[in-house]
Amino acid sequence: MAFEPGPYVPYPVSEDRSGSPPLGFDPTRPFNPFTGVELIVSGLRRTSLTSAAENLTEIIENLRGDGTIIPNLQIVSPSNVHQLDFVFVSLTGELRENLRPDILENIRVILENINGLEARWKISTGKFDKTRQIYFEASDDVNPIVLKTDIDNMLRTHGHEVQASYIPRDTQRIFYHLVNHESVASLLAVPLVIDGRSYVPHYSRFIQPTFGLEIAINGVGDIPQARSVIDAYLERNYRDDSDEPVVRSSRTELDGSVYCAVLRNPAITSRFLNDPFQIFSESSFSPSPPTYLYVLNSKGRSTTAFDNNRPPPTSIPQAPPSFQQQLVNLIAQNVANSSTLAHVVQEQLHTLQMAFQSTQEAIALAFSHALTAYSLGNRLTASQSELASLQAQLSTTYMLLVVGATPNAQQTAQLGIRIEELNAQINEVHERKARLEHQLDSMIAPSATAAESFSNTSSA
Repeated sequence: MAFEPGPYVPYPVSEDRSGSPPLGFDPTRPFNPFTGVELIVSGLRRTSLTSAAENLTEIIENLRGDGTIIPNLQIVSPSNVHQLDFVFVSLTGELRENLRPDILENIRVILENINGLEARWKISTGKFDKTRQIYFEASDDVNPIVLKTDIDNMLRTHGHEVQASYIPRDTQRIFYHLVNHESVASLLAVPLVIDGRSYVPHYSRFIQPTFGLEIAINGVGDIPQARSVIDAYLERNYRDDSDEPVVRSSRTELDGSVYCAVLRNPAITSRFLNDPFQIFSESSFSPSPPTYLYVLNSKGRSTTAFDNNRPPPTSIPQAPPSFQQQLVNLIAQNVANSSTLAHVVQEQLHTLQMAFQSTQEAIALAFSHALTAYSLGNRLTASQSELASLQAQLSTTYMLLVVGATPNAQQTAQLGIRIEELNAQINEVHERKARLEHQLDSMIAPSATAAESFSNTSSA
């Protein structure tokens, strides 16, 4: 039976609804309509460069043979160099051009429920799975090729399976794409120590989309009740005669700094993103204009924060020749005085050594707090990733009740039990995350005291 796309099916309305303080705003900038309605499916066979795509093609054909109606799909292997366990999946033909994330979500739900597979919305541009990508950075005095050999050996020793690794040209960065999410969490929690140096892996900060064409507004962390304010604005300005909720699901991520939402259909989403964005124009807040979450993730923000874009620094004008000559003369005078300065430094050395001895305990305490805080931060990141994964599973389970075949009573009961289990796990991770945040906050005061002690002793 040929696949019939049917009318657009909106994303289910989330049970977690925000409040709606009715603030009167009006959305400011034209929108670049690059979206990325695409899935990443992992857990596939990786015995050759094409084995993952072939494996998923076999799975799709078996599903069709069992009576599941699935449209034609574009399945792309992301690399012609590395044997990877994942592929990118998108719709083809008219369904690709008309943006039907609802159809692709149905396929995602089907694949997610196949044992061993993981199907998620693609996070951003690029050829790799960012959820399992880390990199180490070698200092300028370390040969990255030699360091990579040492890291390769340590990863094998600790049982961390690697899909691909490489050193980009003219950089000191060593990239690894791991097989298991647990390996990423483990390496973030406990850095590698090689030749007495600690190598901390870098991990991209991103937000996992829950649905295609999900929107994002960056820089709302300082806005009180930002989620409720934006939800209310969207409902007030974009609801039509159908009286269906415009905001199907919304949340704030990255410590509340980014607002994310799934709107009812692509038309409303496109209209909102292209309308002037002036919601907070009469306030002191200046969040970034709305965009697709996929686009925001693709911008390559730093791992510390999704900061708002800042204007580039002004250029430094060229100094006149006379000033340059004065500078040369000043440098020559400083060189002439270097021997005198060296003598003064020698006399002060003994005094400085005595001062440093008295601060060893304070330094050790501060270092201990810093290491503990770093470990807590990594565990907090891992908990956030686990929470996102559980929430995605919960969304998938709810989706089975909405878009799947009509279940019998036993299947309904099983899905209910699964939802309860996932909610319990989510609550547990929330509690663990709160404990880690409390522990991390408690580290600030002792660290500040130790730093103050060191500063006072040094100045003495």
